[in-house]
Amino acid sequence: MTDDDTKITASGPPDSADKRLLMIEVAPSAMATMKKINNYAFIFTRFATLDASTIARIMPDIVLAPLLGKGFDIMDVAAHLVSLGYSGPLRAVTGKLPNPAAVLAELRANCVGLEIDLLILPEDDQVKG
Repeated sequence: MTDDDTKITASGPPDSADKRLLMIEVAPSAMATMKKINNYAFIFTRFATLDASTIARIMPDIVLAPLLGKGFDIMDVAAHLVSLGYSGPLRAVTGKLPNPAAVLAELRANCVGLEIDLLILPEDDQVKG
């Protein structure tokens, strides 16, 4: 990790990554699914250290964060990202939900300014924190 707790890795050969995926405290158990995404550089950071300089330096094409994290939730992440000037795609990483459509409707109603969606992990990659 660097001084600001940000780490960059690539899926595939280093020169093949042409897009940046910012992962905010996504559980290690989700990495099996994430590794299937090609042509992205994975940038890992902590919610507490996410600031305007991180967004400006990384310029993420997409941001992933847990639906429910330790001490924050996706709505906290969304509000913070908007306050930092980010207006791109945000994916809430979660396990199976009883009513994903209702959760997504609530997120879209409350996370104005972002393209928000759910990334529901397969059962064997469930978010374990």
